[in-house]
Amino acid sequence: MKKFLLSFCAVVAAFGMACASETTYNVNDAENLKGEDIAETKKDDGSVQAARHIQPLESFNLDEFMFTFTDGGGKTAPAYYWATSTNANQQRTVRLYASNTCTITAPEGTSITKIDFKGSNAGSNLAFTVNTGSMTLSGNNATWSGNTNSLTFGVSASWRFTELTITTGEGGGNQGGGDTGETKVLWTGLAQTANDTDFTFENVVLPAEATYIWSWKSYNGAYYLNASAFVQNVAYASEAYAISPVIDLTGATGNITATFEHAAKFQTTLKDLCGLVVRTEGTTEWTKLAVPEWPVAGGWDFANSGNIDLSAYAGKKIQLAFKYGSTADGADTWEIRNLIITGEGEGGYTPDPTPTNPAFEKVTSITSGEGYIFVIGNQYGAPIAATATYGRLNLTNGEVSGNTFYAPENAAITIAQTANGYTLVDAEGRFLGMDAAYLTSFQLYTEANSGCYWNATFNGDAVTFTNTLTGCIVCQSLGANGTPYTNIAPAVVADGQVLPTLYKKADESGIVEVATDVDAAPVYYNLQGVQVANPEHGLYIVRQGNKVSKVLVK
Repeated sequence: MKKFLLSFCAVVAAFGMACASETTYNVNDAENLKGEDIAETKKDDGSVQAARHIQPLESFNLDEFMFTFTDGGGKTAPAYYWATSTNANQQRTVRLYASNTCTITAPEGTSITKIDFKGSNAGSNLAFTVNTGSMTLSGNNATWSGNTNSLTFGVSASWRFTELTITTGEGGGNQGGGDTGETKVLWTGLAQTANDTDFTFENVVLPAEATYIWSWKSYNGAYYLNASAFVQNVAYASEAYAISPVIDLTGATGNITATFEHAAKFQTTLKDLCGLVVRTEGTTEWTKLAVPEWPVAGGWDFANSGNIDLSAYAGKKIQLAFKYGSTADGADTWEIRNLIITGEGEGGYTPDPTPTNPAFEKVTSITSGEGYIFVIGNQYGAPIAATATYGRLNLTNGEVSGNTFYAPENAAITIAQTANGYTLVDAEGRFLGMDAAYLTSFQLYTEANSGCYWNATFNGDAVTFTNTLTGCIVCQSLGANGTPYTNIAPAVVADGQVLPTLYKKADESGIVEVATDVDAAPVYYNLQGVQVANPEHGLYIVRQGNKVSKVLVK
């Protein structure tokens, strides 16, 4: 068993501190595995079709730690996978799927204070729920921190882990003889799984060239708070706040901390002019809080902020706000999600908001000009990144109720019939097409060309979109080992491919109609319902008088 031990006990007597140890475990060393053991299967040619695995996985031990699992009501049960017999890398994995839970229990009298997970294959909208403490994601890896003998966490999307480093102490980890209450989550906000946010936006300095600074956006089905005063490739001076609802800490005690995740590729004035601020209920003056950790420039990887001390606000009601500032010399883009407050006692805990994604209805015919999503099982094809020139629709968990599927507005693809066939246009106004050189991904174009036309046929609930240039079809195809890919994309016709089902948006407008003069000027909104003063190319909702419609601006 792979272990690395770091301990400190020399000053226990002097400072009343419990011994702490840090141990790294590999899931290859799991013992007493319980669940249904499914043997490796092979194809007729002798190649491996599916690796050996235990599914549903019920429990196992790593040293003295007990791991137990449930499906949590999800469609797919947790699993423990061996590598295929032909693979040189024999690393095994624990695989969790949407709604699954994992409980890690330490020996009696031992307190877990931190777990670092080495993970992989994180789903695009992965978020964690925990019974105590806080758990954050960084890339594919995750870190939990708190103080408990038994941790239970749940996942909103698929995720795997192979190693975990567990930090422990004795007797609950109390240091210095203070409050021995258990640390737990007191409040959460800006969950990356939430379709909307209850934060309010306040502009102090808004440049004339911008219509807003703060917005709630999504990428590949994961949501985040976004701020920028970089408009049309020009930086402008600004000051704006994204303000939380009132957070009740009147019952909170002990060490109270806040954490969040943030990303910023371009950094000029970010650390000087942006940050987290706090005020007590009923006051107007903000107090700046120290943010220990900032994201690394040069990419869009989210980083954890580190613990931000709110202990001075125990027993009070507060508001937090993210302050954005910029100048003509620098206007960075700042992305924020998963704000969590932990402490002892009781807090104004706010669960993740119930998803309010628009409804899409299953169809077996196409109405030209309407918005549709591709669905396989309980997953929809998420939109391709706004900056990409090609890509695939990553399969992302959604909410299904009978023949109704709930997915983000910007996942809708407008399907229109032309003399040459159907066109597929995404929320960014890009045509999903192909060229003869690339047969496994959508090529994205601002104008239709010969590779942007598709024929469509239905067979029951399944729809086949065939590209008129290449003959490829839109599907979920299989990899070389027979495992389905986690996306919907074009592919050369082959056995085993899964065809999607088509769902049409039930309500195209998404905006409450307001009676106005029929000769009124058109008002444009983006697909999140935010008014846009100067629409550029893309898909918009337009209200003119009493008429609401969706238009493509080229």
